[in-house]
Amino acid sequence: MNCKKINILSTIFNCREFEGGRRGFTIVELLIAMAIASIVAMSGFALFNSSNKSYMVQEGVGEAQQNARAGMNRVMQDLRLAGFGLPKPFSSIEIGRTGPPADKVTLEASLTVTDNEDGLGPDSITILGIGFEAGILVGTNNQGQQFLCYSSFFPPNKEKIIGTNNKVIEPRRHISVDGVFNARLSLNTDITTLSCTRGIPLPLESPNDLKSNLKSGKVYILQAVKYSIVSDTPASQPPCTEEMPCLKLHDYSTLRGAGDTIVAEGIEDLQFSYGIDKDGDGELDDMSLNGTFSADDYVHTHALGNQILAVKVTLVAKTANKDLQGRTFTRPEIENHLATGVADGYRRRILTRIVKIRN
Repeated sequence: MNCKKINILSTIFNCREFEGGRRGFTIVELLIAMAIASIVAMSGFALFNSSNKSYMVQEGVGEAQQNARAGMNRVMQDLRLAGFGLPKPFSSIEIGRTGPPADKVTLEASLTVTDNEDGLGPDSITILGIGFEAGILVGTNNQGQQFLCYSSFFPPNKEKIIGTNNKVIEPRRHISVDGVFNARLSLNTDITTLSCTRGIPLPLESPNDLKSNLKSGKVYILQAVKYSIVSDTPASQPPCTEEMPCLKLHDYSTLRGAGDTIVAEGIEDLQFSYGIDKDGDGELDDMSLNGTFSADDYVHTHALGNQILAVKVTLVAKTANKDLQGRTFTRPEIENHLATGVADGYRRRILTRIVKIRN
């Protein structure tokens, strides 16, 4: 056998003549080649698997961050309008259906918070304010006249305030004109018995604080919405479970639909704290008495909504799947909600925003 004997590899590629004139490889050469190929393949697979896991982890974290931003944007949007258009001085307002099915809330302030002081659960908040611009006045409210004439922004569809039975929809009976003048609409008056030169009549309850001869302005519907964490929803809605809870919106005025709406999935915790002004000087109070306002001065409960100057909102979002790299994590302590102390495989992202209450 005439082979060029340099090394194993050159033997494999340079050997040209074998006994009997046949060409081929020896078993030893094949085994060595297979071993080298296996090592290369396993290295490539390990690299691919590691890269894929890293990609999936980052994708899950990115989705959790997006869920937190989506939920936070909705809460902040309503918080900025809290108190706008409410009567002054403010008295309690009941919004919703008295039944059946009964679904109402009575609010004594523009912000009503259920704080879990025992540290065992998320907070919830109900926000009252102008939630919908329904139309404009087109007729004069003469003294003694028990209705307004208004033009809907949704002609010929007038169901935003007036229902299909030609009467005011109960959850939307509280209106504000230009965010200054407030009125309570009559539920029992058939608007076909009233006459407007143009537009739709809105029957008023008596008394109301609308000034005489009010003939212009934007008509708003007062809205009450509640944000909370839910861990059990009907099959018709996105799945929310104990392991994967959601941020829920409930609109008592039904302007955003009846029942509950899932705002964001994977929201594990919702916490609120407040910067308050008890002495009415327009400045946030130094609750910690350290000479300056700091994060320690935010409180978790409040007595009156009009004392709140700022609200700090914190959302905790978790990934949809457990960590593929086998790492464990623990839900953090947020505000006065204690940590669970139970390690799991879910990564979390925390988003905090502070909004100044303007109204």
